[in-house]
Amino acid sequence: MPNSENIILLGDMNTSLSNLDRCGKTVHTQDKAYKELTNMCDMFNLYDVWRARNQNARTFSWRRIVQNVLIQSRIDHIFIPKAYSQFVKNVYYKHNTFSDHSFVNLNIDFIEIERGPGLWIFNNLLLHDEDYVQKISRLIEKEKSCRIFDDEPLIWYDNLKFKIKQLSKSYAQNKSRIEKSEYFKLQNEYEKLSSMAVNNVNFDVNKFEEMKLKLKTYEDKICKGAILRSNAQWAIDGDKSSKYFLQLEKYKQNSNAIKELNTTEGKILKTTDEILEEVHKFYKELYSSTVINKDKAKEIFGIYF
Repeated sequence: MPNSENIILLGDMNTSLSNLDRCGKTVHTQDKAYKELTNMCDMFNLYDVWRARNQNARTFSWRRIVQNVLIQSRIDHIFIPKAYSQFVKNVYYKHNTFSDHSFVNLNIDFIEIERGPGLWIFNNLLLHDEDYVQKISRLIEKEKSCRIFDDEPLIWYDNLKFKIKQLSKSYAQNKSRIEKSEYFKLQNEYEKLSSMAVNNVNFDVNKFEEMKLKLKTYEDKICKGAILRSNAQWAIDGDKSSKYFLQLEKYKQNSNAIKELNTTEGKILKTTDEILEEVHKFYKELYSSTVINKDKAKEIFGIYF
């Protein structure tokens, strides 16, 4: 296999790796699937990075209620070369309501790329928020009393848009903070119920399903926002999970970041400061032209030139 030293193996392996990875009526067995997987890892020098960082933890990636009993297991894995360990920022499981399986998140950062705030996109879901709509209406009425409302309508309009943007960002951030707090509370409650099953403690199955439904409502909202920000051309309910659109959004952000810049002198710039300085220099020279073709300008602007 070419470039075998750079293999990352991940997915639903449908097998556990130890007794810590099973809960409920199922038990870990060193069956054929287990042996094939461990042999492959040994062959390509791969290891279970999550277990290495959580040696005694009992976290599960698959769960299902069978005959009123919650069955759980960790069968979704990510295996990486040991040489990649120093680049792993974090690895964790995140439960969701779209599937019986949890997301396995692995963040590897080989090069630190600094990004700016990016393009702000208005969240049109705010238009369904009555409190937000009232705040914007009051802002517009207040701005109408500004002295440039009649004298300089275009300048007034630009100022209004700026203030609407500032209010919208502040309102959305505060609202998001409150919703995330509620979401984390639901997640903690969800995890507590899962832990009760691990420790063979009786728990309310109906409450477990209720928590799952509430989490799904929040995750649906996250998915809609991610679809908007990722500029996805299509989205079908049940076809792609929120994880897909969140990854697409992040991919587009990373794609828009300038990681290297080749100057006219043939020098390759890699640091953020060097790239910003070169970009500033380029546009400064581009828009500082002192030679003006008056005939072309007159052709474009006509009588206004």
